[in-house]
Amino acid sequence: MPQLPRECSAGQKRCSSRAPNDYKPVGGVNPFDRLLESQPDYYPLYNGNIAGMAQTLPAINQPTVVNSYRYDHLNRIKANLIHQNNLPYSLPSYDTMDETFAYDGNGNITKSFRHGDFYAAPKDMDDLTYNYNRDANEHVLAQLVIAYFEKQKYDEVIRIAKKIYRLPQFMRSKAHILYARALENTGNTELAENEFKAMKGRYSYFGPRYEYGLFLVRAGHLNDAKQIFDEMLNEEQHLGSMEKRTNRVWFTKAKEKLRKIGAL
Repeated sequence: MPQLPRECSAGQKRCSSRAPNDYKPVGGVNPFDRLLESQPDYYPLYNGNIAGMAQTLPAINQPTVVNSYRYDHLNRIKANLIHQNNLPYSLPSYDTMDETFAYDGNGNITKSFRHGDFYAAPKDMDDLTYNYNRDANEHVLAQLVIAYFEKQKYDEVIRIAKKIYRLPQFMRSKAHILYARALENTGNTELAENEFKAMKGRYSYFGPRYEYGLFLVRAGHLNDAKQIFDEMLNEEQHLGSMEKRTNRVWFTKAKEKLRKIGAL
C-alpha cells in the first residue's frame, strides 16, 4: 500500500511524505532516474490528480523528461513544469516548454503561456489570451428569458430574446414561447401572434400550438382557438406511440380547453 501523506510539522510549507516504492519494474531494472522521488519538494496528491510524470527513451538517447503539475484549490491545472537531465527542482525563469494557465470566475481559461526551448535561444512560444462573448451563450440567455418572465420583467425578456432570436434552436424553445407572451403582455399583440404563427406546424410543435390557442382565447377568438385544439387532437390519432407519450400533456390540456370553450 502507498504511504499516506502525514500532516506537516510546525514551520513546514509542504509535507514531504511520498510513496517511493509504488513502482517496481519486473526484473528489478528501473528505466527511470527516479527524479520525482528524489526531489524534497515533490509530494503525491492522493486526490486523483496527476502530480508528476517521468519518461525516458534510451534507444534514441533522449534524456529523462519529468513533468510536474500544479493545480489550484478547484483542481484546475495551473502549471505544467518540465525538467530534463536531472535539473534541480527549482528552475530558472526559462525552462523547456513550461506551461502556465489562468482562469476567470466561471472556470474558463483566460491565459495560456508556454516557454520556448531552454537549450537554444530562450523564446516565448505561446502567449495566448482567451475572451468570451457572454451574449453568445444561448443556454444562459434562454434561462434568463425564463427567469425574467417569471418575475414579470417583460421588457428584459424581449431584450434578451432578441439576442438569440436567429439561432435555429430558438424557434421551438420555451424561450420563444415566453418571448411571444412577453410581446403580448406589453401590448404588442400583433407581433405576438406572428411569433405564435411562426411556431405552428403540422404533426409537431404541440406545446407552442397549445400556447397559441391560449393566446387566441385571451384575445376572444374562441372559434380560432377551438380550431387549433381540434387540429392537435386530430393529429394525435396519426402519431406513433412514442410521439403520443411525449406530447400527451398537450393533448390532455387541449381537451380540457375544448370542454371549457364548449361550456361558454
